[in-house]
Amino acid sequence: MAWIALFVRTEEWAPVDTLEESATTGIMTAAIGRNRSTLSAAPRILFNALPLKRVPFALGTAAPFFTAALLILSSSSSLFLQAQESVHPHGENFLLIIADDVGVENVGCYCEGQEPAPTPNIDRLAQRGILFRNAWANPICSATRAGIHTGRHGFRTGVGFVVGKRTDHVLLPGETTLPKVLCQAGYSCGLIGKWHLSNRKHGGKLAPHIAGWSHFCGMLEYPKAHRANYYRWPKTIDGQRSRCRNYATTENVNDTLSWINRQERPWMCCLSFNAAHSPWCAPPAELHSYNLRGVSRGRSPRSYFLAMVEAMDAEIGRLLAGLGQERLQNTTIIFVGDNGTSSRVVGPPNPPLEMNGRRGLTRESVIATIFRTLTDQQRAKGTVYEAGVNVPLIISGPSITNRGREVEALVHTVDLFSTVVELAGVDPQQAVRPSTTLDSVSMVPYLINADQPSLRRTVYTEIFLEHPAIRGSAAIRDQRYKLIWTNWLNLEEGLYDLWSDPHEQRNLLENGLAPEVEVAYQTLLLQMKSLWDSEAPVGDSRLHQADLGITDRTSNR
Repeated sequence: MAWIALFVRTEEWAPVDTLEESATTGIMTAAIGRNRSTLSAAPRILFNALPLKRVPFALGTAAPFFTAALLILSSSSSLFLQAQESVHPHGENFLLIIADDVGVENVGCYCEGQEPAPTPNIDRLAQRGILFRNAWANPICSATRAGIHTGRHGFRTGVGFVVGKRTDHVLLPGETTLPKVLCQAGYSCGLIGKWHLSNRKHGGKLAPHIAGWSHFCGMLEYPKAHRANYYRWPKTIDGQRSRCRNYATTENVNDTLSWINRQERPWMCCLSFNAAHSPWCAPPAELHSYNLRGVSRGRSPRSYFLAMVEAMDAEIGRLLAGLGQERLQNTTIIFVGDNGTSSRVVGPPNPPLEMNGRRGLTRESVIATIFRTLTDQQRAKGTVYEAGVNVPLIISGPSITNRGREVEALVHTVDLFSTVVELAGVDPQQAVRPSTTLDSVSMVPYLINADQPSLRRTVYTEIFLEHPAIRGSAAIRDQRYKLIWTNWLNLEEGLYDLWSDPHEQRNLLENGLAPEVEVAYQTLLLQMKSLWDSEAPVGDSRLHQADLGITDRTSNR
């Protein structure tokens, strides 16, 4: 094996975006970013940095700098995350757009809400691509985002709730992430907008880069509740903090276009909007059609929420126009929601939940809201009911055949990991360590085959806290039936027929089950247990089957 020391000169910060210790070699691997293309002639090159305390780099400056790396030239190396011999031959780009707290009832093309916001640009994406009717996410944002990054459920990553300022349950550096894999395949990877997967204890201002993104520009944390405003928010650009006074949705699109226009090779951009998450505020008037004059944000927030959804759609239209026709034809665009709509602004058939007193995004307020949504049968964001986990998912791009169709198959936001990785020409299973369990199922067959049967028999979701007395909820469904375990207030179990009862109003377990329904119940129960048994629990934060008394319940039925 030959070792060659190489010094690479870069014009912008190229982070050590896979800075993690290999479980088998103890070598610190590092992707050099944009300079990979200058060395593409060397076969099977691995970029490795010596296990130094820190690789020197400069932040927030235009001055070039040098990074030291080792090239291991080996035709038989099996180290984790080998670099690809060349960029994917098609050079396909990826634009992942994440909407915050926007359920299916608020997107026009889904036709599931009585009062959706105008979303003509998102609707056109569906007309040019595929709309997934039965897409699941986690009930809360951080857990969904961790799943998209890793292709793994929360009980494997440890992220099952909102990442707070002091929590230790964050996206860990040792996880194989989507940008790490794509950077190794020769892509530039940038994340614009919301992060919310770490805190100052874990990664701080550099957390997105540690997770693999070569560029981050957006909001690491939400503003403090008493001064929350999307016209005055903390903006971080590659580790440098500033104060932005431009409307966040507009600023996110400006930054996205700016970054994409600088790219000279295939790229993946994750545009993670803060919209339409609270704080609900009036967007610039030219971006929406709602009359908000005299409307109280505190008492009638839904009008502001809908205006924010419409404004987001308008800015998506500006973004797509800015990409240009040639680039659009070579870009896979994914639009997805991170969870259902907030209980205070959820659309019909669920009326918004009224809340009094001080409002703010605190741990206590979120827990209280979840309790109230369950008590009032609101079943929106924060719960594993359909209004909390059924999200919009639309994919448009060059790989799609028979455009403008719907797919009824069960899919999950964790599936985005394998889908993008496969489209980039990488085998998802080969991209992770052999010991890593992937929950992600590639959706590529749905894109190229209009008659593709469902690749999943079931989908699973959960929410859990770190508080030892509050374990959380979990749900699993097949094409027709859905099983829910809830342990927020007390242990409860629900089984619903989503074909005849899509809003989960009738718990079938309250009466005797017909034989075929009993079989479905037992099958879902065993599949949920099998998932939990597939990996050891993460501390005290996950939903333990012992806590739910599954064995006792099944033996008594």
